[in-house]
Amino acid sequence: MSLKKKDNSWFKSLEKYQFNNEYFVIFSLCIAAVNFGWLNIDILLAYAVPDFKCTPVLNENFSNTVNHNSTFDGRCYVNVKIKDLYVIERCQNWTFGSEFGKTISTDKINAITLSMCFIKKKMGCNREFAFKNTWKARFGRKYTSLLSYLFCYISRCLIVFSPNIYVYSLFRLLSSLFDMSSFIIFWILGLENFSEHKRFNVNILVVFSWSIGLTSIAGIYYFIKNWKHATLIISNTTILSCICILCLMKESESWQKLSEIKENLNFDKDATDQSELKIRSGIINIFNDKPMRKKALALYIMGFTTSTICYGMNFSSQYFYQNVYVTVSAFNCTYLFSTIAIYFMYNFNVKVKKKYIITFNLISATVSFVVLSFLEANSVAILLVGVYGLLTLGMNFSLGYILTPFQFPVSLRGKGTSLFVFSTRLGLVFGSGIVYWQKSNPVIIAVIYSILGLITTILLMLYVPTKSSFKDKDILVENLK
Repeated sequence: MSLKKKDNSWFKSLEKYQFNNEYFVIFSLCIAAVNFGWLNIDILLAYAVPDFKCTPVLNENFSNTVNHNSTFDGRCYVNVKIKDLYVIERCQNWTFGSEFGKTISTDKINAITLSMCFIKKKMGCNREFAFKNTWKARFGRKYTSLLSYLFCYISRCLIVFSPNIYVYSLFRLLSSLFDMSSFIIFWILGLENFSEHKRFNVNILVVFSWSIGLTSIAGIYYFIKNWKHATLIISNTTILSCICILCLMKESESWQKLSEIKENLNFDKDATDQSELKIRSGIINIFNDKPMRKKALALYIMGFTTSTICYGMNFSSQYFYQNVYVTVSAFNCTYLFSTIAIYFMYNFNVKVKKKYIITFNLISATVSFVVLSFLEANSVAILLVGVYGLLTLGMNFSLGYILTPFQFPVSLRGKGTSLFVFSTRLGLVFGSGIVYWQKSNPVIIAVIYSILGLITTILLMLYVPTKSSFKDKDILVENLK
């Protein structure tokens, strides 16, 4: 009995020392954000993992392939040595080649199939709503996030033992599902550990760390050049996130208050009130409340349009510059500078309204995308114009992540943020689809980007907020008291 008391007092003293230090929480959030950025490694560099090889249309007696090259429009040509002559033949199809010893044709794993694979990953977000909210009701944000990270670590490690592409895709889907659910809960949990006037700046730091993860993706592959080793390195950072959650984080006070209210209602209210509470905290309530619906739809559409352009530019990076490592790094480092610009815009006196600044940047990005269609491919000029376009557009992309969590009350915060992240992943699929369907016609791509930019501009001017609206007090639940 005395031993139990001693253990409890030791744990409480350790807990008091660690949890009172906000720097530990900031460190934990940054680690989780970098890890979440690295998740995009199989998206932005999908053509590097796994390897694609070319099957030429040749007689079996002449199949000594010397090398192969691909053009931007997707065609492949092979130089084949027949005796002392080199004969150029067109490839029959692409094949998937790796140390697995298995191959499948291009028709099953081209850019569109990869896009559909990604949307299946992100459609798992709907199933994630079910188990995540069930776990949260029972274990809280902290331990729900911890369990999700553990499952993510297991699924990521299993990827390197995949016997074929189908098992590989399944484990990629699971790792993406668990990583997204764990980060969203961890993200909200960490922000709720800060007072309301500190959250915006902390969230800027989180998005900045996420940008570091995106920017470092190309560097990881450039130095490692082995997708299995890169996957295991990223998996180890997931373990670090688990340690941070367990040792450096405390349960959200706003979530605990909400749980206490729900628990009191179970005893003090009848079944009608309990049913009403369930409806009020359900995801449908985001769209039932008119002011919240306008802001939510505007943020979700903005997340879709900006991610369509941002990820689409990454998918077509080989068109802009021949060195894909340089292009991906240059494109994604723009989010770092965009986040810094947002920090100065919000923390220093800016005479011009924030919406006008954001709208001007968006128009500048749209114009730069139109200019891209008139520049020569694989040139420094087209790379610089693309970087400028993403730099200005990145402010909207980053701002969406910064503002979204606190546009919703406590009971809807996780669901509303999950839908925003899901909308950005739908944009990822649409962006990659545009590149595949219209890769030989950059003018059409530029026109589509311009239309999306115009839609986003209108939403910004009318509905997208420039500051957080809801505080920790949950008006939806308070009305039931």
